[in-house]
Amino acid sequence: MFKNLHKLDEDELIYLHKLTIIHKLVGDMAHEFNNQLGGIGDCTRVALEDGSLEVMKKTLELTLPVAERGCSLTRMLTDFARAKSTGPEEVDLTGTSEKALTLRNHGLLKKGIKVTKEYSAVPRVWLNSGKILQVFLAMIMNAEESMENGGTLAISLGPFAKDEIEISFEHSGKAREGTLGLVAVQKILKEQGGQFHLESDEEWTTFTLKLPLGETSFDVAERAEGELESTKGTSGKNLSILIVEDNEAYQKSLSDLLNMKGHKCEAVPDAEKALERVKSKDYDLAFVDIYMPKMDGFELSRLLKRMKPGLRVVFVTGDTSEETIDKIKKAGVLGYFAKPCNLKEIYELVDKAACAMDSDSSSGARANEQVSSVTNYESRRLRDKLCEIDVPSDKLGGSK
Repeated sequence: MFKNLHKLDEDELIYLHKLTIIHKLVGDMAHEFNNQLGGIGDCTRVALEDGSLEVMKKTLELTLPVAERGCSLTRMLTDFARAKSTGPEEVDLTGTSEKALTLRNHGLLKKGIKVTKEYSAVPRVWLNSGKILQVFLAMIMNAEESMENGGTLAISLGPFAKDEIEISFEHSGKAREGTLGLVAVQKILKEQGGQFHLESDEEWTTFTLKLPLGETSFDVAERAEGELESTKGTSGKNLSILIVEDNEAYQKSLSDLLNMKGHKCEAVPDAEKALERVKSKDYDLAFVDIYMPKMDGFELSRLLKRMKPGLRVVFVTGDTSEETIDKIKKAGVLGYFAKPCNLKEIYELVDKAACAMDSDSSSGARANEQVSSVTNYESRRLRDKLCEIDVPSDKLGGSK
């Protein structure tokens, strides 16, 4: 099997492995979602039959985290499935490890595998994020396949040297060499400039991966600190916000979240009503759903910018495909966030809009000062010229 796999083209093999991961994830998630939806249905029936506000509140408290987990899993799986082979980007290895464990949570629990984690404070790496997630998923699934009757999986990030970081996956099962997953991992690591090493005895199997940090990784913390500093003090600014969203429930939840922070929100269900509102009122920020009937968010944002150039636009979308993200970047908007909403992302974008408004105000004040200075200078020059030709001072609107 090992030889046959090596005969495949490198890209074909990596893509084949990705499809096997997706197939496995979809199967496990279908089972998990079936249980979750059944539980939500049972709770809802109980609440409807009882009818009291107390029971309804408890039901919502029980079902909300289940629904949020389902949305989170769906988004992670969709992002992984749609991710194409792109260039390197900054990758948070701790976040990648947690994402992989979340996606494989059902399989690990089903086989009774205990997971221990030791994450050192490590910088981000400059690699292909989709392929690194594929590596983590492959190593976790290899451990699952090696421990049919349960066991322990230990994941360790670090230590890191000046130019590389070490990651280890250690499990209490027998080594399974020559699998599609391991061959794909070795090819991905080779492609990304990393290394792969396997050690095994009768009790433990250890896979050690070494990844290059990338020249820019050490600058990430400093840059993030600078970005945070640039937004300090803006969260107290109350903005006038227009929400354009055709989903009534999502529209209301987003409005409530922003109103709770002191902002003044108004919501409309489509682009036509949004244009009517913007004609008659000034807004600081607009949250615009991308996919709506009649007119999509991209066209609406273009019209809004023509009508009110100072209006900031943030896109809201459930589609985080590479094609959509590219279109968002080219649209010239303030930013975007994916459904379901992440409170931290939303508040950061609102702060970003407030920062941009403060910057515009400062620029406007400086421009007015410059205009005033130029006007005064030209006025003095004109007065001097008129005096040279002996124009009476009373015609100049004052004494010489």
